[in-house]
Amino acid sequence: LVEREPSQHRRWWLFERVLPLVSHPPDPQPALRPNICSVFMPGFSAARAQAARYTGPDPVTVLDRADNDRVLYRATAACAPRLLHNVLPQPEVHDIDHIRTPLDLLWNPTAVVSLAIKRIQNAALRMSGAANAHMVLTRVNIGGRVDQDDCRRAIERGAAEARRSGRHLVVMGCSRGAATMLSTVL
Repeated sequence: LVEREPSQHRRWWLFERVLPLVSHPPDPQPALRPNICSVFMPGFSAARAQAARYTGPDPVTVLDRADNDRVLYRATAACAPRLLHNVLPQPEVHDIDHIRTPLDLLWNPTAVVSLAIKRIQNAALRMSGAANAHMVLTRVNIGGRVDQDDCRRAIERGAAEARRSGRHLVVMGCSRGAATMLSTVL
């Protein structure tokens, strides 16, 4: 380890922790468990692609809110551990919009900042397939009725799939998603 002055050390601490993950993926992944299906609820300002951070090499399929048969994108993260198995396809959360043209950025200046943050996060985790998405501040609610309704529909679809296939259902949420999962299930 190279000795640095204290001011230099503070500046580089993040890169020293992130770069090993990027250059060396996690140790061999546990085998995909066919007896489990999972439902995931993302955190604040995150799209459903956030689930790819927990699925190892397996893709996460995100559906269109308006047409649940149309696939919006499939996201993967190259340096993610496999903590979730067989994440079921789900529609995008209600407070996330996708950028279809550069004009979309002109109408919403907060989208530029949100998109820049997402791009940096995706690059750090070597995510691919994630859509250009941003949070719409006027639609945000944290564990409120709209979030709970989205979560309830996802859990109902997951429970139906688990019963149909004889698998176990795992529900997981991050941050706001965890609060939403808990308030929905209880």
